[in-house]
Amino acid sequence: METNIIQTLRFLASANNDERSAAEKHLSSCMESDPSGTNLSLIRVALKDSIELDIKQASLLVLKRFVPKYWSMGFQSFVGPPIDQTVKQEIRVSLLKLLSDPSSKIRSSTSYAIVQIAVVDYPDEWPSLLNDLYELTNNPNRRYYSILGGLKVLHDLFDDLVTDEQFFEQGVGLAVMKHCQQLLADRDIPIELKTDTLKLLLSCIRQLQGPEIHDNDNRVLMVKEVIPELVNIVCSFLQEFSSEKFLDLINVQNYKAELYRILNVIANEFSWIFLKVNLQLASQLLPLIIKELSILEPVCTSLIIETKNSAGVTSVFRDYDSFKEVNIEDSDPLKVIKDELSEQLSLLGTLSEFSKISSLEDQSCFYTLLDTLTKLAVIPQDIEEIWESDFNEFVTTETGMSIDFSIRSEILDFLLNLNKVDSSFLTCTLLDRYTPHATKLANNPSEILHDLKVKESTVFLLEGCFVNESEGKKINHTLSSTLEAFLNTIKLYFDNGVFDSASFNMYICRIILIIPRFLEKFQVNIDHISFGIYALREIFAIKANKPVTNELIDASILISFTYLNHFIPSSKFDPDIQYGLLNIVSSLVEDSEEDTNTVLLEALSIIINIDIQRLNSAPDAATLQLIYSITYKDPSNYQAILSAKECLSDLLSGISLENYMNHCSKGLPVVLETITSSLSKTLEYSPELNLSLELLTNFIQQAPENELPPSVFSAIFSPLTKLVLSVSDDQILQSSSEVFNALLKQASHLVSQYSSEDGESGVEMTIKVISKFLSPELSDSAILNLGDLIITLITYFKDQNIVNKYLETILKSVTVRLSVTKELVTIENLVLIFSTLTLISPEETLDFLTNFTINDEHGEKKSALYIILPIWFNVFEIVRGYDQIMTNIKAFIAIFKLGDIRIDEMIVNGDLIVDPNVNPDIIITRSMAKKIPTRFQQITASLKILKLLINELKFQCKQLDAKSIIERSIDVDKVVAAGGGDLGQDNDDNGGWEDLEDVGIPSYEKLKSYIDNDEHRGYDSDSDDDKTNTGDEALKELLKSFFRDCAVNNIGKFGELYPKLNEEEKKVLTEYVVFDS
Repeated sequence: METNIIQTLRFLASANNDERSAAEKHLSSCMESDPSGTNLSLIRVALKDSIELDIKQASLLVLKRFVPKYWSMGFQSFVGPPIDQTVKQEIRVSLLKLLSDPSSKIRSSTSYAIVQIAVVDYPDEWPSLLNDLYELTNNPNRRYYSILGGLKVLHDLFDDLVTDEQFFEQGVGLAVMKHCQQLLADRDIPIELKTDTLKLLLSCIRQLQGPEIHDNDNRVLMVKEVIPELVNIVCSFLQEFSSEKFLDLINVQNYKAELYRILNVIANEFSWIFLKVNLQLASQLLPLIIKELSILEPVCTSLIIETKNSAGVTSVFRDYDSFKEVNIEDSDPLKVIKDELSEQLSLLGTLSEFSKISSLEDQSCFYTLLDTLTKLAVIPQDIEEIWESDFNEFVTTETGMSIDFSIRSEILDFLLNLNKVDSSFLTCTLLDRYTPHATKLANNPSEILHDLKVKESTVFLLEGCFVNESEGKKINHTLSSTLEAFLNTIKLYFDNGVFDSASFNMYICRIILIIPRFLEKFQVNIDHISFGIYALREIFAIKANKPVTNELIDASILISFTYLNHFIPSSKFDPDIQYGLLNIVSSLVEDSEEDTNTVLLEALSIIINIDIQRLNSAPDAATLQLIYSITYKDPSNYQAILSAKECLSDLLSGISLENYMNHCSKGLPVVLETITSSLSKTLEYSPELNLSLELLTNFIQQAPENELPPSVFSAIFSPLTKLVLSVSDDQILQSSSEVFNALLKQASHLVSQYSSEDGESGVEMTIKVISKFLSPELSDSAILNLGDLIITLITYFKDQNIVNKYLETILKSVTVRLSVTKELVTIENLVLIFSTLTLISPEETLDFLTNFTINDEHGEKKSALYIILPIWFNVFEIVRGYDQIMTNIKAFIAIFKLGDIRIDEMIVNGDLIVDPNVNPDIIITRSMAKKIPTRFQQITASLKILKLLINELKFQCKQLDAKSIIERSIDVDKVVAAGGGDLGQDNDDNGGWEDLEDVGIPSYEKLKSYIDNDEHRGYDSDSDDDKTNTGDEALKELLKSFFRDCAVNNIGKFGELYPKLNEEEKKVLTEYVVFDS
């Protein structure tokens, strides 16, 4: 049979489709008829040394594919019959043997198969697994590949299989960590194997963390014993290899990267123990890490920054071949170096919180670190060339949108998070280095091109210090003179520069970018607004005196301007700056791509607001054309679309009718042409069409005085209606329905007056559009805005005869659609129809839903009320938007106040019933949750409404409490440090909390009496009291007034329902309705 299997495996790899298909069918047939024999043959083929590697690997891959179907019922995809127990045992033993195979591909495939089987077999069916793996990694013959294979499986097992109970209580964790320590201490084991051992050890350490550990004293004790020992061991290994003699060994660097990674996890996740290990540990480790960074720097400079080493990594690392053999899947030594550097900087930042770098006994450490960072922060040669040839890459990096890993980004992250003492010290030191340089240049311009890369790097570090949000100490420099030094540097370089030098341009860019960071950092010590505007004017003046077209410099000015806008309102900039910035945007548009388009539009939205009137009154509507030029270049860019809509909205805000019509004449033809041309195309969706619809919405919504001019309406209504009625694409339907809804709102009287060439009225066409969205063939996504459309129809066209004629049919169709809709956002939108109807007439809404039947989820006919109301209850707490939330609350209040017997007798789901058989300490996975039946208390709809509104009151009050705490700006650390005890507690008066504790949970009569004594104000759901408040406060007051009214006047049989509330709900009413005035 093995010969047959080998032949089948060869055919599986055939380029001939027929042979490959026949082999698949044959293999499946063999599995179905004899799974034991077929799988046994597969594993035996994998063991044969004489078989070629690809066939051996194929046999393991096929084994992995079919194990879930035929191994045991423990697999969800099991179909059977099951493999014989004797065959299973042979497969297990054979897989362990294959872990010693020289091929990393075979070891990797084998590891996957072992973990796959262990998921269902360990520990019951495979109790010896861990011991078997220990033996592999600790075999007396020191077999290299056996150790590698064993470590691989152990690592994968810890990630996927070992539970907390096995790890802690059954001793698996301690056993594996002890085994790791033995391997690490064994000098006969190669360092690349020790690196894999460290990865396994890190998996163990990660299993030691987690908040649940603190709930078990024995586990806490274990962590307290293990962590200090691990710290000492890892530190000793680091010191052992801290020498320049190991610099040309990439395996050593890989090993050290793992050591640093472990220390980082311990320092960050176990700081509560780390500090107690040795209070001097941080001050001991800091010099070591700084030394390590300085040792690593020449390699980084050679291979990553300068890229001069043409021979590459093979000449730098003499052990590259062995490294590549072990790390076949990730064999990039440059990534290892970057990872090591990243871990070093991360640990350095963490440790500096415990022991300040600038306060170390050896002061030279700080300056060594600064010199090293300056060299490491130099822009790599290849990156500089990329930026010079394509400024878009520069923009992506500088605006933080790049996902590429770089040394500079790691250094910047280190600087941003550095403690305030070291950050201040570093700032002063860098300024001490920069200021003399600026003065020297003024006296000796001939040195302008000297060491530009290092100069740029120095300013980059300084910029990182400025972005650091810690206050730190006041710098010993005159701030205005520092700003002048920056501006003078720009002027000197413009006057004497060589703009075809990439390094020259990058240095100017960096100076331009640092100015807003500097002003924002020291805004409390300087007139940052005046100085910011002055700096921007100076840059434009310098640029005007030496007209140079350089996209990098122009992009830097634009980015710098957006940074200035963080603390300078748009209105503070003058028209000259607006004009200069618009010219820069215009100059960059032609070559802009992707992220740059978004940046240009975001900058443009700020520029527009400098002087909107000046721009929207321009006859040529140049700013509108600029928005179009950028946006239509990349119509699929979602972020750019959002920015473009914001720009257009700003441009058209407060616009006069004359200027609005001018912009429509320039902007609408492009949009309408896209819509019209799409009607003749077979491909319905296009990014350009979707963008056009998005922009069209803006034009409609921004019409002067919220009334669309007749000529604009006439140009839009017909093509838009045709588009909606002809397309079926979800996204286009969604976007076009949003436009159509806006059009109905802004031109309702024009819709009523409209008549098509066929004599069809605008309202009839509107009914057709809504009917289209009621089609059961459309997806939930396509009808996302259907609720808004129908609410607009009811609000603006309820007096139209044709609307009244079809309204009941429309509402019945909506009801049916809502009953089968699955997408929450669409359910939310459709439910708002019934909220709106309820506010108009709650009783008629209930009558409407009661008087016709629809199918429930089981196909049984039921009154629509019994299907829609539970859906409404389910979506109530996820409704978004203030107006929508307020509408829903008012609708439920209106329904509750009816005291309708239909609501009182309807039974719906209440609170979740917790299964008493489920251990609360066990984390329930998705697969486990499926097996646990979900049960709810059964309560009346009236009680459900009360519970939902009480929960909403609790949420609103808690939200407002959180806001007030933030506004009070209490420094908890300072209060605790001062011995302030519990926050919010006063010796003489505890704000009513003691009264609440004395009251306990009152009965209904008690609650009523408390509110009566509080001079109840009365409540009327139709009053405008809630309008005197805004936002969340209005919601809170509406709910509080409602509950006061319920309690005093027994609205909706509140007295009968109150005892059925749970203790928490009663407490909320007592706390927020009685005592929270």
